[in-house]
Amino acid sequence: MKQIQLFGSGVYGKSATVSDQRRVNVYYEIREDGEKAKISVYGTPGETLFATLPNPVRGWSVFKNNMVAVAGSGVYTVNSSGTVTNIGTLQTSAGLTSQIDNGVLLVIVDGTKCYGWDGTTFTSPLVDSNIPNGATTIAYNDTFFITDYPAVNGQYNVSPSFYTVGTAWNALSIGNASSNPDSLIAVDTDHGFLILWGAASIEFHQDVGTFPNPYTPIVSATQQVGLAAKFSRAKFDNTIAFLGTNLQGNYSVYKLYGFQPVVISTKDIDSYFDDFPVSDATAISYMWDGHPFYLLTFPSATPTARSFLYDGSTGVWSEQQTGTNLFARYNGNLSLIFNGNVYVSDYSNGNIYQLIDEPSYTDNGTPIMRLIQTRHIHDNGNMLAIDEVFLDLETGVGLQSGQGSNPQIMVSVSKDGGRTFGNERLMSVGMVGQYIGPRATLRRFGAARDFVFRFRMTDPVKFAVTYGAAVTRGLGK
Repeated sequence: MKQIQLFGSGVYGKSATVSDQRRVNVYYEIREDGEKAKISVYGTPGETLFATLPNPVRGWSVFKNNMVAVAGSGVYTVNSSGTVTNIGTLQTSAGLTSQIDNGVLLVIVDGTKCYGWDGTTFTSPLVDSNIPNGATTIAYNDTFFITDYPAVNGQYNVSPSFYTVGTAWNALSIGNASSNPDSLIAVDTDHGFLILWGAASIEFHQDVGTFPNPYTPIVSATQQVGLAAKFSRAKFDNTIAFLGTNLQGNYSVYKLYGFQPVVISTKDIDSYFDDFPVSDATAISYMWDGHPFYLLTFPSATPTARSFLYDGSTGVWSEQQTGTNLFARYNGNLSLIFNGNVYVSDYSNGNIYQLIDEPSYTDNGTPIMRLIQTRHIHDNGNMLAIDEVFLDLETGVGLQSGQGSNPQIMVSVSKDGGRTFGNERLMSVGMVGQYIGPRATLRRFGAARDFVFRFRMTDPVKFAVTYGAAVTRGLGK
């Protein structure tokens, strides 16, 4: 008999018979000292309701010690107690918005007009001369606001220095993404540089102090990678991650290393993108337990929307979702750091949630499904028997009453290369305080040439797995 470790770092890609691994609402932690095993598995955080707006959040930021959120056509502040106050109105009511401040004035763009709030007065819309109406993204750098300007292909507009309401924009304070003839999709700033995201290229411009436009291109830094989805950009791990496309039209997730976009997705993950509509993909990022996460959602994917989670500390991809269906998307659509906490907004309603771990293990009361689908267990095509499968995990985490008082892990097995799975069997995790007891084990899985196991838990308790293995016996050909 021998033990075969169950957990790998792959994902299902082009063929289940090659890799059928899945991880949902869990992440890996690599133990450098080995301890019990090299890999530990933990559950992603849950959600608790913080505030509710009348409509889903379209865009938000922190300004004047408040969340400032666009929801429907309204603009609202949310203070540290979750109190919501309406401060203004936009001329649009749908579509994601962009906003940023210069310490004195917050500027919001919605693809139609520009709006401003100084902490007291909301100006809807801003009517200053040469204001770049129609902008969809806005950034801030070196005392200047910078916006895209879709009315002129490739153009971006630059505000006056320390812009405040009533100051005219200079009609000549404009620049162009000119290294390639593709359209300008979005603008960002990072590490002091202006980033111009094109459909087929990325340009970097820097402030050199010239007038009327202080920015000039760093020609040698231009990259032949385009932005595939405007709102797939997210500040992540001291840089920016995004869904991009290369000159051959292939989609991958990239992370900027200086001026260089480096692929962080795998070939298996990329194979999903070929089948999904990508232009409306959105991304959020958050830090949890020392792990920087980038979460990419495809809201138009069929047969159901999906969300994919990248862990910057391990390089491992998994999935994050809301609810107990086998496939779904995560309900978080936008993320924000406020008073040291992580918040996400719900894509389907006006709820704002704070991410939380102990003692709550639900998404605002909705059970969280933890799922691990293992590597293929095989013996070079020979028949083998699996006498038992076991998990070493944190036990005694059951609740005092209700669901989770006797937490169970549901286990099913595939013997046809990961294509189909049999009926689920239950594996006990241990009731509250039952720290020492029988190992979480199941036996009698029969014989086959290939096994894939699926572990699934929906009880609202802590999920921490330190090791998992199958005990096998070879049976020959």
